[in-house]
Amino acid sequence: MLLLLALPLVPWILYSIFIITTQQARRVIQGVKVAIWVSAVFVVIGIHYYLYVSTQASANKVASAIQQYAKEHGSYPPNIDAIGMSKGQLRSELGLSAYILESGKPTLFYATTYLPFQTEHYDFETNHWRHVGD
Repeated sequence: MLLLLALPLVPWILYSIFIITTQQARRVIQGVKVAIWVSAVFVVIGIHYYLYVSTQASANKVASAIQQYAKEHGSYPPNIDAIGMSKGQLRSELGLSAYILESGKPTLFYATTYLPFQTEHYDFETNHWRHVGD
């Protein structure tokens, strides 16, 4: 996704470097334009990184609660309510997400924060998150 924003800026930044180095009258204004665009890209990156890290931390807490339930009860919880969290709370913490228990096998996933139509799935056997594309 970042490439969709940053890639078109590359020719413009090269052009701007040419303007800044060859045309003294336009140097300051072109430098300000470059600084604004580069700052905007870094703000977008920062926001996405924050969302990624905070959502991953929340998802890890949910996965830990599910594992703790399984450790205490000998089986995985039948639904998210069994660990003291409603579907609404799960959605507010992780966005588009779900916990499903099917044939004794749990599935916990949430939509990635940085790519559309892709998810992060928790593997309860390896205790790791697995990225799943469309």
